[in-house]
Amino acid sequence: MGYYEFTESKDDLEAAGTDVRKMIKQLENAIRNGGFDDEAVVDLVMDWTEAGKIARGEGYWTSTRMVWKTTYKPGDFGRKTSLELLDRLKQLERALIRQTDISERFDRFNGVEDALLRFVHEYRTALRKRDLAQLRTFDGQMALALYTLKPDYYKELGD
Repeated sequence: MGYYEFTESKDDLEAAGTDVRKMIKQLENAIRNGGFDDEAVVDLVMDWTEAGKIARGEGYWTSTRMVWKTTYKPGDFGRKTSLELLDRLKQLERALIRQTDISERFDRFNGVEDALLRFVHEYRTALRKRDLAQLRTFDGQMALALYTLKPDYYKELGD
């Protein structure tokens, strides 16, 4: 399955939905408890990448593994990015459950990805302002975590 494809498999849609529901719970807990730490942000990206690999194919990892460190010009959602991300995840979950047409799934998927990119960018910007060493630690944790999701065919090539 290529990057611009989306699974039609009911089992794959349910598996991706499981990762999305996990992200919803993580976000709700972090919001309720007053914020996010490095581990929570890395877990969100990991679960999202897993959902992406299931829904969009193994190529999703290849195309997105480095975007989490890029500078991203955030827009304004008009409210906290974490709340926007939560709403978009819930919309995607509904689209996966209802097995809506592929166009709606793409739109919902891309909406979550956009909000998550903004969220990670804002988190990294706050770290950069507060503690550059912690930012480097966070980036290392993120890179290592994403490496563990490396598709099998890359592992066979020996990096």
